[in-house]
Amino acid sequence: MGWILSIYFNTDRTYLTLVREGPKGLALEYINSTEHPILLENPESETSLLGFRELDKYLRIIKSNVNRVAVTLPSENVLVTQFTTESEEDLDELTKIVDKEIRNIYPQFTYQNFTSSIVPLGFEPNGLRNMMAIIISKQDFESCKKFLHNYNLAVDIVEISQLNAHSAFIYNYPEQITKNVAIVGIQNQFIDLSIIKNTQPIYYNLLNFQNKEEIPLVCDTELGIIQNKFDIMIEEMFMFGIGLNKQILNKTDELLSQKGIKVSRMNAFRMMSTFLSVREKEYCQRTAHLYPPCIGACMNPYHKRYKIY
Repeated sequence: MGWILSIYFNTDRTYLTLVREGPKGLALEYINSTEHPILLENPESETSLLGFRELDKYLRIIKSNVNRVAVTLPSENVLVTQFTTESEEDLDELTKIVDKEIRNIYPQFTYQNFTSSIVPLGFEPNGLRNMMAIIISKQDFESCKKFLHNYNLAVDIVEISQLNAHSAFIYNYPEQITKNVAIVGIQNQFIDLSIIKNTQPIYYNLLNFQNKEEIPLVCDTELGIIQNKFDIMIEEMFMFGIGLNKQILNKTDELLSQKGIKVSRMNAFRMMSTFLSVREKEYCQRTAHLYPPCIGACMNPYHKRYKIY
């Protein structure tokens, strides 16, 4: 048990929570967000400096209570790639594949410029295992560590937003975990869409769209591909993210309900307790769909992961 500081460096702003682990579960002790985003790849930019100043003000309030620090990055700011393999436990082979991916996409860099890990997904119809490689720039990681060092805080874990949203969903919706569930994160130009069953991710894809009116159809099309390819039935969809609004939620639900898929807004705080003020609780109600990555980072991950370098 302890106090977990969770910082989510999203593209619109930085989200911050302090969560206490207790015998009855997680309690939300503090919540806030900056007005300006912090660009870890460009920490000296005017926008980043303004964001760091705001974050500094918040951290000075709560840093004395922190036992562990979790950092979340949006998937669109991380290289996420997929491949298939016959053996998910052949780390030498997995390392070679990831190294080749880095050289193909970033020929000016080597694997030493990144920290990488692999998460197993589901199986292809031909029996090969799908694998998701998460490749994070060490520059981003170092920018974050350098800033937090000013408060004697060390980063314990760095994860992408979509996988943390999985953890938030599993914790807050235990009655759903045996179903085939789509977890959909809506950003300003991208959609993270993944499928989980029995707490494990079995599918992931990063989709793009030109305007928000396309989102329901993009989701519908991708789910159709998944269901046909893997012969599974998606039963529920939970949506979150800065690009989600009531109109998109309702339009998506209207379209997918015709195919037996119930669409809901993910509530990051559904099963958490809190003693926050009335005003802060109202803020949580309004923004519950923005915080799944932040809250999910406070939990031990449910998925398997292989650290490459």
